Amino acid sequence: MSRNEYMKNYMRNYRKTSPLYKIHSKNANESRRIRAMLKIKLVLVCKCGRNDLSILEIHHTNNNGSEDRKNRKGDKFYDDIIQGRRKTDDLDILCVVCNWEEQLKVLKKLHPLE
Repeated sequence: MSRNEYMKNYMRNYRKTSPLYKIHSKNANESRRIRAMLKIKLVLVCKCGRNDLSILEIHHTNNNGSEDRKNRKGDKFYDDIIQGRRKTDDLDILCVVCNWEEQLKVLKKLHPLE
């Protein structure tokens, strides 16, 4: 067995069996998300005053979030923000509630009720 095959099997087994792997990967993803949000806005507070990091989200002010998800799969979106490959002038930090309120405003403009 070559070294590459051995390491591939070892890592596959480690990911399946190690309880620390899930904790480490979750912490790494959360850290990446927070670093990306800090590149957008230095003070992580929503316009309503909420500052709990677990409910803050990145909001696309131009409503082009679906395009970003198509073009940047997984954590590439956060990595592009952190490394400066994606401009942040059309992004904002909102809490879950305010983000949904913004989405509802857009939907009401697109599909007005009679």
